[in-house]
Amino acid sequence: MSMTKDNIIIQQCLHGYDQGHCLIESSVKLPKESASLILRMSDASSIGYMESSPSYLTGYPLPEIGCYALAKTWPAKNMPRPGCVWTHTIFIKFEDLALFHDLGVLEQIFKIPENKDFEFFNKTIKLNESIQGTLCEKGSKSLVSTILSELYLNNEPHILLPTSPAVSYTHLRAHET
Repeated sequence: MSMTKDNIIIQQCLHGYDQGHCLIESSVKLPKESASLILRMSDASSIGYMESSPSYLTGYPLPEIGCYALAKTWPAKNMPRPGCVWTHTIFIKFEDLALFHDLGVLEQIFKIPENKDFEFFNKTIKLNESIQGTLCEKGSKSLVSTILSELYLNNEPHILLPTSPAVSYTHLRAHET
């Protein structure tokens, strides 16, 4: 895949409850190691947290498929078992990450399933023009590339990002490889 705004294709999957936490639908067949990691990362991080928050985001690398996984998890309140969640995970190719100034623009892609309608989750996503308009121009350094450089090139275990007091924080769950 070339690094242009015009052809960013994102794969996706949905995990949820069906006689246990499992893969419900996917636009791509995943290798065993990646599928296993995604299954673990898509389950609720903390039942207590899910009761006090409407959702949270999780991000982690999937080197086996050359992608970064970004997932949104919601409590599945309509399920018969307490603590169930829905997790919509999208896969962004490593080379496409550098095109994003702000991964927050991807939040509009995330979708919670309604009425057991899972068809959306078995299709690839082509980024629409409104999202593509927020991508970095060639040669500009994005916040994402700065963060990834610190994490992976400079081997920094923690990164501090100053923000204004008005910024809301989203719970992020880290995964160490």
